[in-house]
Amino acid sequence: MSSFYLKILASNKVFFSGKADILVVPGLDGEIAIMAHHQNMAIATTIGDVRFKPEGSEEYVDAVVGIGFVYIANNRVTMIVDTAAVSYTHLRARET
Repeated sequence: MSSFYLKILASNKVFFSGKADILVVPGLDGEIAIMAHHQNMAIATTIGDVRFKPEGSEEYVDAVVGIGFVYIANNRVTMIVDTAAVSYTHLRARET
């Protein structure tokens, strides 16, 4: 599967930086999936769940983010949000 460079920046940290196969973000009108070679654009995002699959991984990483935006250009995706944290439900599922 083709991948793209993904960077998720919160106001206080770099949440993720690396290659990913797919990213699903909470857009204002619903979820938006982004894959390699997506059309260049800027997308406003809202509070909600983000999931992405790092390159070479079979499992998604689930996170919760605050408001922000996603900028897509030249097979690079940058998501800038006010907060980002690993999803609590994702952590609970791994415990069982």
